[in-house]
Amino acid sequence: MTHSNVSRNDPCPCGSGKKYKHCCLGTHATGFNRKARIALGIAGASLVIAAILYATVGKDAALLVAGIGILGAGAWWLLSEPPSSKGSGDPGAISFGS
Repeated sequence: MTHSNVSRNDPCPCGSGKKYKHCCLGTHATGFNRKARIALGIAGASLVIAAILYATVGKDAALLVAGIGILGAGAWWLLSEPPSSKGSGDPGAISFGS
């Protein structure tokens, strides 16, 4: 679902579970951009921690933390999916074909 065919009261395509008007209306954040920001945040945080470890402990610990962080960010990117935006999310609104 792109922003051009999402109405204000539809679930936000970024996967937050909020209505579009309370989440990404007026921004350019899509589900892909949100995933990219989170994955880059995970990788960036691990690199900052690795730099601190390099200065205090040594190269081996820094490389280990950087590698784990980058692999973790990649795994998160590949394994995470936003929740389905089908329906309103209200169990009382379920139609059983009647």
